Amino acid sequence: MLSPTPEQNTSDSAIFMVLRQMRLPLIVLIMTFTVAVVGMMAMPGKDDKGNPWTMDVFEAFYFMSYTASTLGYGEIPYAFSTSQRLWVILSIFVTVIAWTYAIGKLVSLLRDDAFRTAVRTQRFARAVARLQEPFVLVVGFGDSGRKLGRLLDANGKQFVVLDKEAQRITELPLEALTSYVPAQVADGVDPRELIRAGLGTKNCSAIAALTDDEEANLAVVMAASLLAPDVPVVARATEPIMMRRMAAFGDPMIVDPFDLFGDELVVELQKPQTLRLLRWLVSEPGSECPEARPTLQPGKWIIAGDGHFAHRLADDLTKIGNVVSIIDPNVSGQGFGAAMRRLMPTANGFAAATDNDTTNLSLLMAARRIDPEIYLVARQNQPVNQPLFDALNPDSVLVPTWLIAREAMARIGTPLLWRFIEEIKKEDNGWSAELLQQLSEVDHERRPRLWGQSIDPESFPPLRGWLEQGDARLGELLRDPDRRDISTDVLALMVLRGDQAHTLPGHDFEIQTGDQLLLAANRAAYEALEDIFTVRGAFEYAVKGNRSKWSWSAIS
Repeated sequence: MLSPTPEQNTSDSAIFMVLRQMRLPLIVLIMTFTVAVVGMMAMPGKDDKGNPWTMDVFEAFYFMSYTASTLGYGEIPYAFSTSQRLWVILSIFVTVIAWTYAIGKLVSLLRDDAFRTAVRTQRFARAVARLQEPFVLVVGFGDSGRKLGRLLDANGKQFVVLDKEAQRITELPLEALTSYVPAQVADGVDPRELIRAGLGTKNCSAIAALTDDEEANLAVVMAASLLAPDVPVVARATEPIMMRRMAAFGDPMIVDPFDLFGDELVVELQKPQTLRLLRWLVSEPGSECPEARPTLQPGKWIIAGDGHFAHRLADDLTKIGNVVSIIDPNVSGQGFGAAMRRLMPTANGFAAATDNDTTNLSLLMAARRIDPEIYLVARQNQPVNQPLFDALNPDSVLVPTWLIAREAMARIGTPLLWRFIEEIKKEDNGWSAELLQQLSEVDHERRPRLWGQSIDPESFPPLRGWLEQGDARLGELLRDPDRRDISTDVLALMVLRGDQAHTLPGHDFEIQTGDQLLLAANRAAYEALEDIFTVRGAFEYAVKGNRSKWSWSAIS
């Protein structure tokens, strides 16, 4: 359902503000100019032969046009009489005052904050309206929003930004993104701002509410549910009450970094190759595969923290057979130190889970001094402290903002990827290790390009006859359009047919109308497959082997 166009507030209209503020100066200027022209027509003069002569309306208008603006040009078409010169002197002084008044008001208007805001708002609205491709509306451009923007841009996705912090919008051009990003200083709580940013338009493919204020994220979810219920929404939340309120509005994808990290840590401890695969799939194209971590057997864990994150992490570790002790680093006296010295000798892992990076770093250093081989888990609250955590090099680090961005990218960047990730979690560590090896061979150990491809004869008419034969094989689509005897470096990760997912289908897999393919490829293979789906001759040769019909005519 498309949302209605927001009513244009006249106070936000730059044109209306110009007309309102400049109305009196323009009236004064027009009146003085008119009086000057009429008076010039009335003043008697003489032509070059001495005959009486007066200016007509055109000559008077022409003369006053360059005289009233102080440009000066001369007495034309004849030398003026004394009365005409006296009138010109009077007109110059009066019109100069009128021009000064009008220009002063205009300069004042241009410096007015309300006017400049109105101009920026209208420019932003026009930029959004000109977007011709699907885009993601990102509300909140803090650390999570900035990371999501980079991931979207690296994957060729357009996005639009709303943030109430002017500095974040000002610094957006410094991100060195590959495409222009419309951005506006606005509060996403206001549904009019969301509509102005494209909510409800046909090109708005998803919304990400990633502000630090969970009430604001709830407002975005509510507005999206009511104004554009078919648009996917990803929202950041950590408080259970906020999650329940968000869940009441449709089916938003709620991202809780604390819950995600607990799940990831469990996977990392039990299936480290699976976690490597998951993190690599949601990273930027061309990035290197994360390093492997050793499997850690269940044992005793110490969690230093006093918030709900510490307790949720303890619950996740307990579910996989660990014995967890939570100690509060804020306990006065020697209680905390004594607890550390008592528990550390028999512990397998230690987690610094407070909301203060300085505290966490000191806790990690203390744990490492007691046991250099212990498995360390760190909570990093501020991305700017990344160099410090890198230097300490704990075994696992939670950066909530980055985890939120990766999760949001997986869910809305490529919807098929999110379904594939859910299927990966069901597989064992060996399956993930084998897929990692296959993916590394696609693009020289760099993360390949991932995209979804629909088997839709309406969009690609040549597919119709091929599919109707009843023996359309996936491998035929993956042949090189220049040499069909070889296959391109395209790896089919999944075929989604309805609600049924077929992971890692082979070349003999039979394709049907409506199938959704998740593919991975390097740049050359991606362009080759794009030719097959967009150029009739490439499709005829690669799929059917019919070179006689080869022509570079687009499929239509």
